[in-house]
Amino acid sequence: MSAVVVSVTLSGCQKEDVCDGSCIEVYGRVGSAANSTVPLPGASIQLSWVESGNSFFPKPPIVLKEVASDAEGRYSIKFTPTAAMQNGGRYRLLYSKIGYGDESLGTSSTRAYETSLQLVAGSRNEKNLHLPLRGEQLRLLITGFPGASAANGTYLTVYSGQGGPGNVVTGSDLRFYDTATGKDAASRSDLTDVTCRPAANEYAQVQLYKKKAGVTILLQDSIYCPLNVPVTYTHAF
Repeated sequence: MSAVVVSVTLSGCQKEDVCDGSCIEVYGRVGSAANSTVPLPGASIQLSWVESGNSFFPKPPIVLKEVASDAEGRYSIKFTPTAAMQNGGRYRLLYSKIGYGDESLGTSSTRAYETSLQLVAGSRNEKNLHLPLRGEQLRLLITGFPGASAANGTYLTVYSGQGGPGNVVTGSDLRFYDTATGKDAASRSDLTDVTCRPAANEYAQVQLYKKKAGVTILLQDSIYCPLNVPVTYTHAF
């Protein structure tokens, strides 16, 4: 079932206006690559409001405004909240650009990143956004594994996001596929050869839990994943 979105027209606060009184402004910069150093023009940023209600029967979001980032990756959204918006509910930012996004969300042409905001009437709110560029295959290879048993096992997670070595600022848990069969390898305790698609020009943080001779060890490492270059990470069990 497709989601229902309601669009409304709000008075006051035009783009060129100074935001004062009860007007709210949300502004910032959309970036990509490590630490969002590359400005991203043409990204879609949509602000909506979701009314509080029954979690089993949520009400459709009300779209307040949608804009595109400029040549420097900057955006600004201004609006005057209604009385209902000032008394409850939550604000939501959706942002996307075709060709950007990691594998956990799909390409952003079909799905968008989402973040929630707490906004107060009369406020200016800076919110910088990050969109990763889809990367090539990251292969994780564990050698010397004797096979899953009560004493031995492996479990992997990888977070793809901005940051540096050992420091992922934001990220998304990636989906793994068996390298040989291409099948989803989630929730397996015998992973030895899997692949995923992290963000390009960024660091992917690998977390390997290995149970060896009854002792569980956590290994963490960061791998730089260049654009258009497949990467293989090898670890000896």
